[in-house]
Amino acid sequence: MQYVLILYLLLAGNLYSHQKLAEGSKILAVYAFPGKSHYMMHTALVRELVESGHQVTMITALSLEKEQLGSNYTEILIEPVYDFWHDVKLNFGAQHLFELTRMNNYDFLKMLEIIGIKTTEHALRQPKVQALIRAKQTDGVFDLLLAEQFYQEAFLALAHIYKIPVVTTSTLGYENHMSQMMGVITPWSFVPHGFMPFTDRMTFLERVQNSYESFYDDMDRLLNYFPKMDAVTEEFFGPVLDEVPKVKHMEREISVMLLNSHAPLTTARPTVDAMVPVGGMHIYPPKALPPDMQAFLDGATEGAIFFSLGSNVQSKDMPREMLQMFLQVFGSLKQRVLWKFEDESIRQLPENVMVRKWLPQSDILAHRNVKVFITHGGLFGTQEGVHYAVPMLGIPIYCDQHLNMNKAVLDGYAISLHFQSITDEILRHSLLQLIHNSTYKENVQRVSDIFRDRPQEPRKSAVYWIEYVIRHRGAPHLRSAGLDLNWFQFYLLDVIAFVGVIALTGILALALAIRLLMGSNKKHRKAKKNQLRSALHIFLLSLVALQQLDFGTSSRILAAFFYPGKSHFMMTKAIIQELVKQGHEVTFITAFSLAKENLGTNYKEILIPQYDFWPDIKEMTNTNSILEMADLSTLTFLRIPNMMGVHSTDFAFEQPQVQAVINEKNKVGRFDLLLAEQFFNEGALILGHLYQIPIITVSTFGFGNYFSQLFGIVSPWSYVPHAYMPFTDRMTLWERIENVAISAVEDLTREFSYYPAQDAILKKHFSKMLDRVPTVKELERNISAILLNTYMPLASPRPMAYNMIPVGGLHIQPPKGLPEHLQKFLDRATHGAIYFSLGSQVRSADLPPEKLKIFLEVFGSLKQRVLWKFEDETLPNLPANVKVQNWMPQGDILAHPNVKVFIAHGGLFGTQEAVYHAIPVLGMPVYCDQHLNINQGKKAGYALGLDYRTVTVEELRGMLLELIENPKFRNNVKKASRVFRDRPLSAMDTAMYWINYVIEHRGAPHIVSAGVELPWYQFYLLDIVGLALALVLLPILALISICRRSSKSRGTPKKKTKRN
Repeated sequence: MQYVLILYLLLAGNLYSHQKLAEGSKILAVYAFPGKSHYMMHTALVRELVESGHQVTMITALSLEKEQLGSNYTEILIEPVYDFWHDVKLNFGAQHLFELTRMNNYDFLKMLEIIGIKTTEHALRQPKVQALIRAKQTDGVFDLLLAEQFYQEAFLALAHIYKIPVVTTSTLGYENHMSQMMGVITPWSFVPHGFMPFTDRMTFLERVQNSYESFYDDMDRLLNYFPKMDAVTEEFFGPVLDEVPKVKHMEREISVMLLNSHAPLTTARPTVDAMVPVGGMHIYPPKALPPDMQAFLDGATEGAIFFSLGSNVQSKDMPREMLQMFLQVFGSLKQRVLWKFEDESIRQLPENVMVRKWLPQSDILAHRNVKVFITHGGLFGTQEGVHYAVPMLGIPIYCDQHLNMNKAVLDGYAISLHFQSITDEILRHSLLQLIHNSTYKENVQRVSDIFRDRPQEPRKSAVYWIEYVIRHRGAPHLRSAGLDLNWFQFYLLDVIAFVGVIALTGILALALAIRLLMGSNKKHRKAKKNQLRSALHIFLLSLVALQQLDFGTSSRILAAFFYPGKSHFMMTKAIIQELVKQGHEVTFITAFSLAKENLGTNYKEILIPQYDFWPDIKEMTNTNSILEMADLSTLTFLRIPNMMGVHSTDFAFEQPQVQAVINEKNKVGRFDLLLAEQFFNEGALILGHLYQIPIITVSTFGFGNYFSQLFGIVSPWSYVPHAYMPFTDRMTLWERIENVAISAVEDLTREFSYYPAQDAILKKHFSKMLDRVPTVKELERNISAILLNTYMPLASPRPMAYNMIPVGGLHIQPPKGLPEHLQKFLDRATHGAIYFSLGSQVRSADLPPEKLKIFLEVFGSLKQRVLWKFEDETLPNLPANVKVQNWMPQGDILAHPNVKVFIAHGGLFGTQEAVYHAIPVLGMPVYCDQHLNINQGKKAGYALGLDYRTVTVEELRGMLLELIENPKFRNNVKKASRVFRDRPLSAMDTAMYWINYVIEHRGAPHIVSAGVELPWYQFYLLDIVGLALALVLLPILALISICRRSSKSRGTPKKKTKRN
């Protein structure tokens, strides 16, 4: 035991040493855009980095000298501050910002282009910036480039000069054009463009407009903005770089993007691990107010109103008649008004109004007497209003302010007014509503609780991910493979073209056959009709053949896990034990007992018999062992879990113990959450419907491509492989065709076969109880979050929703002492040891005798000892260096320092344990995701793979010696282990946080994508595509019709008349 403890401390110390690698790093920060509000985020981030011990050199438009950041901060100040508002007024004729309310989105995009290019050029001309660009010494000078993600992309070329990774910060939060930069597909069907005044609940016409604006933005960036910024980059970086990278390519090299956004202030939308929300990082604990302001607010016995239009929009520029109206309304109120007004000499100020040209906004909003915040809807101010739970009256002027306010209105804590349409009656009524209608305060308090509830404070989260990128040298494992595809490959247009050519060829062939048949003699029409039927039959068969090508506080939790899979139970058991340990009351419906764990009075077990699905599998597949299933097609494997799920769900509902749970009389309030497995037992979700509780599911196999429909995302089949396919995220054309085919078949099978079968089971068991039995698809929409048994780098980067939580490896515990005989066997393995296990389902004892002979021969010829999980401990002819046992403590064995190689089938749990303990893997995959897991290991350089059906003595010995003697495998698995272990929270702590989060926020509907509520044709914008095609094709068809009629009229000979 002492030995194991020392080993664990060494491993922990090794991990800690890697965590410390990023301390004291040298960071080059570029914040050249002179937007005052933007610097709220920049200042907070730079201060946090300096206080964390990093050296920051900052190119900045606004000085941070007053922050007194110390010797670790070096400032390169851009002087003078570029007046970009002059360009706005010059190009758009606006005399003040209130006139921007009349501008359209195209003008705003043009405005951002102008100010982005102008401020970039101004900064790059600075002598000090030129000195950085032309520096002779660049290697090792900086460890990271930190830059703003705001129309100044030329600065990303500094990363090429200094050969450093890039982290960007987006003060605007999410923007739709980030899709191309991060390898995700943003569904315009429910994700509004940042400049549109829409929420995620759009009408048809709003979706049409949103799609058009988003498409226009993408095309404008590609064809107009990028070439101009490329020219700027070429001008200033061309003299020092042999090849100046294009902006489009530099954007795709960004390691992590820090986004000024957080739920619930943003639409739940697809994201990737590299897009990190840190909204509100500029908010600090409130400081004491100046005495005059403190006294003014303390004396506001009827409450106070705070009025500020931010740092850019100035109240003093308000038209005179509007100003008089505001003053008149304020003077008629009992409440006091504190107004950020840039001209303190304003006349005729009511007694209850105080104006100052600058006000400490966040500290004022923290005052208990502030009842309403009149705001323009800027993102920083909106976050502060929500943080301090102050209802808002929004007067949005431009850009994202409309979207921010409409989201606030939808969530019930704001009223939004159009500036040009405000009257004294509307203004007074709106303010009184916000003050006296308690609903607004209750709603903003609820939203505030959500906004504050995070696993990690936003500044700490930002610094963690910056250090993460430095530690892992750019963290390439975060980068989506979709970024390396051409656009036509990314959107599968080449695959669509291939399928189109095949289909068109078939249609043309069929049409030709029909014409030939139709033109034949009438005497043979009956025979031809039969031939036509045969042709149709052959055509349909060819299509089928094409498809078949093998290309909170203590809560009461109800946990329903019907599937009797031993390996799955490793994750389930760990979660249940931790929930009970944290004080929750858990009622567990299970096929495997936890009685021996002595979990105490908070644990209630409902034990059901284990459904034996192997006879069904053997009948379906005509196999006698799992090893024989290696020969089955992927389509067969799609059918197997469907069958197992339907039968095991039906079996579970028939059990008296489960029937008692179903028929319990007092259901409402009995439980706070349903926890269920996301593995073909979706019928169990009806328990959430019966008890009226939110649902969290657990996916023991990690990602599934069909999760797209469940969580409102689009999984790009162009680089996201199906779990059952032996592909990585780098696929050839033929592999992508096969991947698309199998993914489409799975979706269609679920839709037209699996779902109806599960629905039939629900009707069978619940039709007498319920007036209307919900369908499985309806029940799936009630899932609040899913815990995924995955974590990088074991899974390729792919789009995810907010409520898809990776917690892979949570079953891994600190190693315990081994049984004495195993401990001695491994301790005496002076040349190292090999551990061999094919998991809980695949039996080594089922290997054919000739294959067993190969393994024993090779093992006997090695210097290393072999520890083999073998189900028949009487195995004859066992070499002296081999020990077999029918069960072994796998995690504890892999933690032993003498274990050099793990021979495994590639199951997800075993792969995670191998990577966690940094053991190279010799994979022998048999079915399903095992091929994908081993291929991922081969790609990462810590695994080799073999096929047990064709293995030879030479191949097996060669691979084992390669893994043992070639240090690259050990180095690569150590690298993967560091990434797998490096997390903001441990896997178990993450799972517990989100379970408590969903309970605390009553299902957390704000993290559920609006896309799950859309019909499939709306989600994929097919109704809008149909409209666009109609608008294009109808005029063409009309023109063709007119031309044909005109041609006929000209070509028809005039009828001759006979003359007398």
